Amino acid sequence: MKLYEHKNGLACEGNCSELCKWAAIIIIGLVQPYTAENSSAKGAILKMKMSRLESSQRVVLAFNQAFNLHDVVGMMRLVSDDCIVENYAPAPDGTTYSGKAAVTRFWKDFFYGSPQAHIEIEQILGFGFRCVMRWRYEWLDIAGNKRYLRGVDIYKVSDNVICEQYSYAKGSLQMV
Repeated sequence: MKLYEHKNGLACEGNCSELCKWAAIIIIGLVQPYTAENSSAKGAILKMKMSRLESSQRVVLAFNQAFNLHDVVGMMRLVSDDCIVENYAPAPDGTTYSGKAAVTRFWKDFFYGSPQAHIEIEQILGFGFRCVMRWRYEWLDIAGNKRYLRGVDIYKVSDNVICEQYSYAKGSLQMV
């Protein structure tokens, strides 16, 4: 029976809660089996690796907080100079924006066309330099009716900035 030490510092078999099940799946290749003899050394290594796992989530959460404030300057502080953003529209392949200048223009135009835009994060998972976020995008259409679209973003984070963002959506975006 292998035991793993998770973020909360407790040893478990990956079946104590839903969070630990995900943690066991995510970190299975990053930690060594937990034993009484090596618990403190392995715990130190795990804490360092869990910190790296969580860092991509922190950057993406900060980016989406700036998004909900429509703070393009704040968003751009969290992306690399050579970032790539692939939007989900138009179907089927979306549009790719490369470099900070193009991405800045995309977000400025986006908020101009959708001044009530809001992202509700439904779930977020970090995997080292990757982060996956399931979201619900809400806006008001031309008639003032509340609309929404659900989707997933896949991020690559390096040196605490977003280098890549790939967006995928369910359904189609209808502004009217």
